[in-house]
Amino acid sequence: MLTVIFVIAYAGAAALCMAATSLEGWVNHDGFGPWRIAGLAACLFWPLVLLLPLIHTAAGPRFACAPIPKRLETRRRLT
Repeated sequence: MLTVIFVIAYAGAAALCMAATSLEGWVNHDGFGPWRIAGLAACLFWPLVLLLPLIHTAAGPRFACAPIPKRLETRRRLT
């Protein structure tokens, strides 16, 4: 159920961005050139920029960028 909510939120954010991009082209009378199509395609993938840091944080210290201090290594094994 939670996955469905996340997918709906992701699709909603992408749809809003696609609508804004389409309206921008309509107002400027640009039509659908290659740059407009590329912008619409980018709207499908930009929410990943927000999603990847959340996944990185949820993955825990195994994928952390900073090394684990020596005083914590004895308490917690990462194997």
